[in-house]
Amino acid sequence: MEKYRQFADETTGVHPFVPVWVNHRISTVGLISNVVMGPVAILRLVLLSVPLLLLWIAFLLTSLIPVGAVRQPLRRLLYGSFCRLALVLLGYLHIPEAQADFRRLRIRPPSREYSRGPLGHAGHGSLVLCNFTSVVDVVYLTRRVAPLFAVAHGDGSISLLSPLSMMQRSLKFVGPMTGKGQYPHLAAACDAALASSLGPVVFFPEGGKSNGTCVLEWDAKAMAPKDKKGAEALGEILKKRTWLAGIAHPRQGAYSGPHTVFGGAFHLFLLSLRVYNYMKVDVVAPADVGGSLKDKEGLQDMGAQCRTLIGRAMGGTLVATTASRALEFEKYWRETYKKKRYVQKKKGA
Repeated sequence: MEKYRQFADETTGVHPFVPVWVNHRISTVGLISNVVMGPVAILRLVLLSVPLLLLWIAFLLTSLIPVGAVRQPLRRLLYGSFCRLALVLLGYLHIPEAQADFRRLRIRPPSREYSRGPLGHAGHGSLVLCNFTSVVDVVYLTRRVAPLFAVAHGDGSISLLSPLSMMQRSLKFVGPMTGKGQYPHLAAACDAALASSLGPVVFFPEGGKSNGTCVLEWDAKAMAPKDKKGAEALGEILKKRTWLAGIAHPRQGAYSGPHTVFGGAFHLFLLSLRVYNYMKVDVVAPADVGGSLKDKEGLQDMGAQCRTLIGRAMGGTLVATTASRALEFEKYWRETYKKKRYVQKKKGA
């Protein structure tokens, strides 16, 4: 880890981007498994194009339906089926989802009268905030709530992307979107989704992917708009219709879902090499989110509390590192990886 120390979080010492498997030496059994699974992985990736194509067709066809009460249930049915198949092809046969324990969250126990319910209960215009590690997160959330995905621009404005567009984006290493977004702030995007019955809005506040052991600093411009009305509206949304999801991946030596190095296609291939992949999701319902924000004043405090709850839900560390460092790390990794391979070839010559 010494050569990656420049990318470690100064306050905690945590490495937000170094893959957990970086110091894991593959065993003989693992090597044999990879050889055997090689053709299977290729077949999996070929078959993966089928549910993704069907997802694209479903998005186009359902976009023609003007009535939200018909369009969204149909999208949930179709998206759920196709994304479920995509996850199975990537080795995710079962993904447990549960309400995060209030003791672990360190919040008051829920009232007996209120049923907290699963993430699938998120309605039109609901805001789903989640930590971000991989395209797998996007596929899973699409399966569960058939949402639109909010992406921040450099000025804090927001654009809404379809699930497939977000999947394509999450396979790359990119910064904030350029230009001006469709909506001036996150609250406007959620209100538009509510008014047009477009389903929930998923937003990854970190703005980039981590290695799954931590929660990066959130995008301050997107989570704390300068516009007073936008700030007030976002505060109301956080208190009344916000869901939090903490996605946790294995932190042992084997390759897993978090994607901070290698290209997107190779990442999917490495996932497909494994017979079985695992991740779990802990959800914080709006009643619990709103209850924990009662004593908070200002968007900065509310955002900090939501970030803390996600960190506790997924068992990660809060780090003072921004997503912009992920781009620097990926470039550094690529350069050192090429140099390492060159030295190995030179020694073998």
